[in-house]
Amino acid sequence: MKLYSCLLLALASVVTSSLTAATYTFDTAADYTSNFTAGFTPGTSIAWSNTSPYGNHVAKFDAATNSGYSILNSAAAGTSYTLKADVAFNGAFTATSSSFGFLTNIGTNNGYTAVFRFTGANTADFRVFEGTSATTGAIGTQVNSLQTFTLGGPATWSNTTYYTLNLDVLNTGSSISFTGSILTTGGTVLGTFGTYTETTPLSVSNTIVGFRMGVNSQETVRMDNFSVTAIPEPSTYALIGGAGVLGLALCTRRKRA
Repeated sequence: MKLYSCLLLALASVVTSSLTAATYTFDTAADYTSNFTAGFTPGTSIAWSNTSPYGNHVAKFDAATNSGYSILNSAAAGTSYTLKADVAFNGAFTATSSSFGFLTNIGTNNGYTAVFRFTGANTADFRVFEGTSATTGAIGTQVNSLQTFTLGGPATWSNTTYYTLNLDVLNTGSSISFTGSILTTGGTVLGTFGTYTETTPLSVSNTIVGFRMGVNSQETVRMDNFSVTAIPEPSTYALIGGAGVLGLALCTRRKRA
């Protein structure tokens, strides 16, 4: 029984680790109306719905040459996380095509936005902006070099297909890094952009996250399954591991006694 108790204590540390990295997914219109707040929208507001000509979606934006965004009402757990969303564009894929961005507003009015664009029949690019405001809608200034990739083989984007956009945000306190990827909704990686690292990051006072939709004339952006996965801090892993080792040590000491 003593050994069994030791194993339970060690297992508890593993469970704690998995809970720390929990994923929260928003996949119904009710999820969004309850948990998100629309921000400054110079064009038509984002529409929440569960129907679409291209399959189910919960967000749609189709204003001409404008953008709209929405932020999660509660702060993301931790300062490092992965953001994902299934996104479809119904317009033509050109250099000024529709775009989708993730807000990583580290401060209330001074954060980042990572923007994905499908810029051609089989190309895409990735930009990171600093100085995003959650109250005025200003996206800020681009801080990374434009990053692009081309789909392999004869593949081309489809404007009736959802693609999963993935952003990994790693904040160490002394730097913040952004890595973007585009996948199929089944999880196959179609392309990954190089990591951009800011060595003088903005002050980590909050962890507001959200999304930004940008469109051109006669185009529509649709989104589904927005999710946030917190990445445990290195110090958290150390504490978890220490708790497990301490538990085993105490159990061993009791057994010897």
